[in-house]
Amino acid sequence: MRIDRLEIKSPWKNLGGFQIDFNEERDVTVLIGKNGSAKSNLLEAIIKIFRNVDLREPAPFSYEIYYLINGKKVTISAEVEKQPKAKVDETTAGGKWDFFPVRGPRTPEGTRWDLIEEDVLPLDPCSSSDVRLLWFDPDGKPCPATGKHTPIGKEDIDRVNATIWLYHLDKGDLHASRSAFVQGIQNDLEKANADYLLWNPAGRSPDLHARRAFDRKIAEIKEKISDKAEFAGAKRCVIRAAIADFPWIEDFVL
Repeated sequence: MRIDRLEIKSPWKNLGGFQIDFNEERDVTVLIGKNGSAKSNLLEAIIKIFRNVDLREPAPFSYEIYYLINGKKVTISAEVEKQPKAKVDETTAGGKWDFFPVRGPRTPEGTRWDLIEEDVLPLDPCSSSDVRLLWFDPDGKPCPATGKHTPIGKEDIDRVNATIWLYHLDKGDLHASRSAFVQGIQNDLEKANADYLLWNPAGRSPDLHARRAFDRKIAEIKEKISDKAEFAGAKRCVIRAAIADFPWIEDFVL
């Protein structure tokens, strides 16, 4: 492990507004200064940061620390008396740390699982009421749902954002892959709509060949949004959003 930079933002001893950049090309750093120039306080601040993170205690001061461990760059930031947040990947807004973020107090270690009453922030993928809170825009980017029929409040928006942060849902390469799958479903819907218009089921002479082509395309779409399909949630969001343009979706897809 190698610390690259530390910034102490809030007043703490004589280090308020203090920052230091360590030489990233060296494995050893030597601190030189007069008595009372904060050499010992700097070491104490570093110890406090990692001690509080390890014990899952609120931060004693506001800070940001950047370090390298196992080849990965990690950033930990915190505000006074709040839990620190870690960023483990440069392409996302955050990442999984050594515990799930919660609202309110944490249950003491060793508590029986059936007595745990923590208000865990991340969404539960097995809960229908939770799943509806997460949405994906036409480009496949994760975001809070608009809540057309059941509006969502600030607490639920916070839970969505915590989920995106925790599971790296906004990671660059993941978003690129998701976006490609979403575009594929959009193309499938347009092709199915072309067959639907040719079929013209309400007309006097429906095109049966076009109907069979439409049925095949619908079967393909349903397979692509099945529970085992990649990025099924994002593709379902695209389909729901397309109902305004293709009303037949409600009858044949959903």
